[in-house]
Amino acid sequence: MKSKTVFVFLGTLTLLRCVWLAFQGIAPPEAYYWMCADRLAPAFFDGPPGTALLVHGLGMLTGDSLSLIRLAWPILGFAAAWCAWLLARSLFDEAIAGWVVVALNAIPAFNEQSVTIGPMMPSLVLILAAALTVAQSREDITINWYLAAAFLSLAALFRYEARSLKRIGVQSSPVRHWFYCPSFFCALLWHGTRH
Repeated sequence: MKSKTVFVFLGTLTLLRCVWLAFQGIAPPEAYYWMCADRLAPAFFDGPPGTALLVHGLGMLTGDSLSLIRLAWPILGFAAAWCAWLLARSLFDEAIAGWVVVALNAIPAFNEQSVTIGPMMPSLVLILAAALTVAQSREDITINWYLAAAFLSLAALFRYEARSLKRIGVQSSPVRHWFYCPSFFCALLWHGTRH
């Protein structure tokens, strides 16, 4: 698959998710994060404050319109799938990258998280962006390693598990080759889509 084909495919899926979202009511987790965004704290019962901070920031930008805030999650789903495409293309080839995008969008949990406010989509985007920056740096130590650490640190604001990825992948130089391993790439996708 070419980049343009993947972009059109993902754009169509994102548009369909946005239309579907317009007809759906607010789910209980979305109401919970909306409430947390009104009462920001360093941490919440279910995890780090990243989702509440993101909802709060988007609320400030959109005038507290929950309908507009909810549209960010299909866009995050697009970003996650695009990052997966770029990562798989840089590690393998375009054909495999195309199948990665199709497989990722076929996972029911990914589709559910693409239309529901929650911590999975932002953390998956940040984890895949970190893996992409590491894959682009290859053997030389450049700013990409620091950027990957920043992405994983931000992902830890959404999911505590992202801290372990930062320790394993970025700070431990002997295991940097894991970022080029297909099983590690699949584990990143699985980690981001599980509950």
